[in-house]
Amino acid sequence: MYQWADRQLGQVPTPSQPTGTGVPSRRSVPGLPPNPVDARARAIITAAQDPARGIADRAVATVLSILRTYYPPEAGKVSNVVFMDQLPGLATRTIGSGPTARGQISVGRYFVEHTTEPYFARRVLQVGHELRHIDQWRAGMIGHDRQPEREFLAHCWTVLAGERPGTGRMNHATRVLIIDAALGNLNCLGSSVRVRYAKEEETLLALRIRDQAASGRAATPPPSVCAPSH
Repeated sequence: MYQWADRQLGQVPTPSQPTGTGVPSRRSVPGLPPNPVDARARAIITAAQDPARGIADRAVATVLSILRTYYPPEAGKVSNVVFMDQLPGLATRTIGSGPTARGQISVGRYFVEHTTEPYFARRVLQVGHELRHIDQWRAGMIGHDRQPEREFLAHCWTVLAGERPGTGRMNHATRVLIIDAALGNLNCLGSSVRVRYAKEEETLLALRIRDQAASGRAATPPPSVCAPSH
């Protein structure tokens, strides 16, 4: 199902990485083991919140630490990391082209200030999302017209790849927001492209029902119009 899209981008979840699941703090989903924040994660969180260091230094160091700790084979895909104060999350621009393309990741204040225990799993997956974009560029998925497809696949990966061991869990409400971002981008695709992702869409819609119910929030319909996003 979704592994086809991941394989095209060179990133299929391994058996040790549970897929398609996520739980809020102090709650559990049947069949999914706890994933408590471990010492490696706590060290990154502590450094990210160190008041003795400037915000720009902490932001860049946080992204680099996540890269080296949770994506060591992929760290070489990133040329450098820069600080952009008002950026709400992460953004990546391509450096070079073709199979050897790399990416420059920009990180904002919000990302590092919210690199805390409840949100750490999300921060790690955000870095993985940007790495997927570099894979896409390397595979020739370039150009503005393919941006919604790139974003759909990267958001889809974020939902389905599963949290890295020792990083905690994303809460259900956050997972619904990411699913909606994926579906909003999917709605921007032409019918001939969209049909390729029918199984992924089916999976996301099923997960959305579960996660929205588990979040305790009022039910809302999934996006029905084109909503491009990063």
